[in-house]
Amino acid sequence: MSQWLILSSLTLSSGTGIRLKGIANGLARNGNRVYLVGTGEYDHIAKGVNYIQVKGEAGSIITALRLFLANFWAVVRTHPDFCIASKPLPHSVIPGLCARVMGAVTLLDFDDLESAYWQGRPWQPLLRLMEKLFPRLLHRTCVHTHELAEEVKSQVGLRPSRVLKLEQGIEPGLFEPQKADYYNKGSVVLYAAHLGVAAEGLHFVLQGFRSLASQGKDFTLLVVGGGPSFPRFSKRVQKLGLEGRVVFAGQIPHRQMPKVMSLARAAVNYLPPESPASRYRASVKVREYLAMGLPVATNLAGSDLSAFLPFLHVFEAGDVEEFVQTIERAIAQGRSQDSSRELRENWSWEIVVGKFLHALKERTAGARNDQFNCLIRVRKRDSG
Repeated sequence: MSQWLILSSLTLSSGTGIRLKGIANGLARNGNRVYLVGTGEYDHIAKGVNYIQVKGEAGSIITALRLFLANFWAVVRTHPDFCIASKPLPHSVIPGLCARVMGAVTLLDFDDLESAYWQGRPWQPLLRLMEKLFPRLLHRTCVHTHELAEEVKSQVGLRPSRVLKLEQGIEPGLFEPQKADYYNKGSVVLYAAHLGVAAEGLHFVLQGFRSLASQGKDFTLLVVGGGPSFPRFSKRVQKLGLEGRVVFAGQIPHRQMPKVMSLARAAVNYLPPESPASRYRASVKVREYLAMGLPVATNLAGSDLSAFLPFLHVFEAGDVEEFVQTIERAIAQGRSQDSSRELRENWSWEIVVGKFLHALKERTAGARNDQFNCLIRVRKRDSG
């Protein structure tokens, strides 16, 4: 049994936090002892996962400082065999570097191209610098899309052997379809996202639903998520005359999302093609929608959703007329047992992490063999 330590960079209620909880559960279900540092509540914890909770959440700077101290202390306290640092950020990578010095195999979970969300902002160059520098400090870098793999190889200069695929999985025990008669019979369409820089696609979704309203279609758009952009989106709803048609539910705990999804007939996802971040993303929400059997209307940006094309209703980005038609098809489809089965059988965290561990074992064994062979060659030269 190996001992793993996962160092958080954001609250566990964020998309990154949900990913880290899934990785922790997947590692534990593959026979490892796991320690996870983080802020916020952690439910649906697998046997073998030990949660090191950082009390309270504050502003981003204070939270980062608290996580830095907690991450550093967890490294010293647990002395892990393997350590995962979340995102190329100093409050996770620097403690991860300490774990490397102490003998751990260290990995950076590069789960997004953060700098691409902040084009034109003063801190964007700093984020970009950290994305190019920090992957070099740890043994391996984990990515969840082909585009991110190419990014770290070309821009960071990592050899292919130092880049590992760690897909985006789902928690099948949480996202299980309900009985057919449990679902809402109305035309509720779900959009779930943190209402920050990653939710810019909601502007197009609102424009599309305005077109639906102008055609007299009966629907409700349920927006789940909180964040700093909420006032801006709320004003946009008023300007478009969508009051009563669009409902903002606010932030909802992750464990309650299956109940929310049971209210919907379909879900919508939109990645703005003009945002360079879109093609690097891996959508946990689309995977969760499909696990619940929800029909999903989405555009495509990057390769992330290519594996799910048979279960998706795809429209062209920016095409409002096609968006409307696609939403109507998704609402009319009804729940899909095929998508639920596919996600449960092939995309659970246990399976995703199992594949990752197999690849890591092969890479680690290969690296050790290379080091051993190099040592033999050196000794032969010295003896000659």
